[in-house]
Amino acid sequence: MSSDNALASLPRYVRGVLTPMYTPFDAKGKIDPEGVRSMVEWLKSRRIVSTVFARCGVGRMNTYTCDDARLMIDLVTEAAEGRLGVIIGTAGEFDGNPEHRPDPAVFLRQTIELSQYAQSKGVDAAVLPVPFALAAPGGGSAADVIFEFYAAVSREVNVPIFVYRMPGLPDEYEITPELLARLVQVPHVIGMKYSSTDLEAFAARAAVTRGKRFAFICGAEHAYAGTLPMGIAGVIGGGCNTHPELIYAVQEAFVRGDKEKMAAVHEDVLLALRPWEGMNHTIMAMQYLARKGVKVQPYQRRGGDPYGGVEGEPYPEEVVDRGEKALDDIIGPYRDYIQQRWDGRLLLPGDKV
Repeated sequence: MSSDNALASLPRYVRGVLTPMYTPFDAKGKIDPEGVRSMVEWLKSRRIVSTVFARCGVGRMNTYTCDDARLMIDLVTEAAEGRLGVIIGTAGEFDGNPEHRPDPAVFLRQTIELSQYAQSKGVDAAVLPVPFALAAPGGGSAADVIFEFYAAVSREVNVPIFVYRMPGLPDEYEITPELLARLVQVPHVIGMKYSSTDLEAFAARAAVTRGKRFAFICGAEHAYAGTLPMGIAGVIGGGCNTHPELIYAVQEAFVRGDKEKMAAVHEDVLLALRPWEGMNHTIMAMQYLARKGVKVQPYQRRGGDPYGGVEGEPYPEEVVDRGEKALDDIIGPYRDYIQQRWDGRLLLPGDKV
């Protein structure tokens, strides 16, 4: 199968702009149901978001209990109403600290149970981070541990599975091209989010999946322009929460074959990373989104405290004023295009015009 035909055969929920949704928390560090529903409504109103990805890295996935995960599955699937794709992290409990690794059997059981629960609620895919939670036995291979983890979950579920290669993994847990070639063969494994800006690394892995019905997803919006020509199916980046219209513009220009436009939009994607440099992006994003009518609170869970507690403080209004204006000055024309002048035809990687 040609690369374009393989991409075009993939369902919409794995193509285009996939938003890794910030988790709305309250002042006590608990998941805020009203905030979750409002956040999903915001993403639906953007018109060009294909899918919401809940319990993700920027959503503090490692602070979730299993009960948190089930609550998020319920809230997001109900709020999406079938108008957005829904993919959700369903790994077991692990705070991300290698000194706190869980019992392997418990972690696998929790992962299977959460994936089955997500399946029962109709999610489009279960997202499973590379299992850094599982140590390779003495003399064993981390690659084998990773492969067996996905294979074991696959045997117990009937829902598509996404591999999530998050940033910061130890070298031995890397998804090498050789390991990826094995994972592509696992039943139910439909794609992978690869969080890197290393274009050579992307190219090596894209070569493995090219021509296969497998969604290779760019995990950084500022690498999207560089990876689309490799046959990437879509993008998952933090900016997809606040300004998906800008990121979609890269995609639309690529599909239309307008390299000059694509390069210009890419420069604006880079500019959009700068206004909040040095700040807690999630808290600032929540304050920004609240000004756009999204009913979220300006709180974020502490990464080192899996079961409650918040970090940081809301920024003063004058700081938010500056941050809002700086971002809106960059993305305003793109938002105006989608909301007022766009013809409504969603162009996804693999489409022909």
